[in-house]
Amino acid sequence: REQAADAVAILKNAKLGSALFYAKDAIKILGDVALAEGAYEEAENHFQECLIILQHYKHPQSISEVLTGLGFTARGLSQISQAQGNFCEALCVAINNHQDISLINMLPGIALLFADQGDVERAVELYALASTYGIVSNSKWFADIAGDEISMKAEELPFEVVEAAKVRGRGLDLWKTAEKLLAELEELGWNSAGQQISNVTIGE
Repeated sequence: REQAADAVAILKNAKLGSALFYAKDAIKILGDVALAEGAYEEAENHFQECLIILQHYKHPQSISEVLTGLGFTARGLSQISQAQGNFCEALCVAINNHQDISLINMLPGIALLFADQGDVERAVELYALASTYGIVSNSKWFADIAGDEISMKAEELPFEVVEAAKVRGRGLDLWKTAEKLLAELEELGWNSAGQQISNVTIGE
């Protein structure tokens, strides 16, 4: 947090036209830290600032990551419809721009919303898919913001049901799952919340 805050201060004071663009990564780190601590309003402010910067510089590569952060914060603030819209939009942007890392990062959040709706088995399946990648399975941060809560809810299910869901999840293909998931979420109306950015493609 201290290093990210220092970086933001330095870059915002720099006499370089693109300095604010480079500050976005440090600002997102501040958002991620606040998210893990449950300081959702603070996290939302940081992610919103990132989104404004990315829109200004027309740089879509990081937009799905920021929308994912906003999805987690909206869920933490009990703004479920907004969280669904953010995750659905993040999924659409990631698919349109062929961003596999972004897909992996958002799966835990989508899984968490499924768990909230009572579909814990599906949540376990999606989190197991995300956990086939070290960026999730080796991450205390992902455990703090999603994994531990999903595991807690999964304790209410029979052990064999949970294990079967994990096996199914580990066997899923990331891209095929993402494309089917987007169609499903749109059918469920997750995209009904106001979009913050639409049809963004790298190079536009």
